[in-house]
Amino acid sequence: MGLAHRRKLTLDDLTLYVGPVEYVILRKLEYYREGNSEKHLRDIRGMLESSPAQIDRTFLDDWIQRLGLAAEWHKAQSGS
Repeated sequence: MGLAHRRKLTLDDLTLYVGPVEYVILRKLEYYREGNSEKHLRDIRGMLESSPAQIDRTFLDDWIQRLGLAAEWHKAQSGS
């Protein structure tokens, strides 16, 4: 999923391909589910605050449902 939706960044003469923020959020939700580390939820909140316009919420919501991450997503958004 990450490579299929990668994004191209160009900085001066350097071109980089990075995984989309939605993919990072999904992985961090999975990591939180596996280990309950609040760090992942804080990271997600930071991404939501710093780049809301870059996040495809329809794509993200679809994959949250597919992966059964609704409870984790709720915690990430609510701050509790």
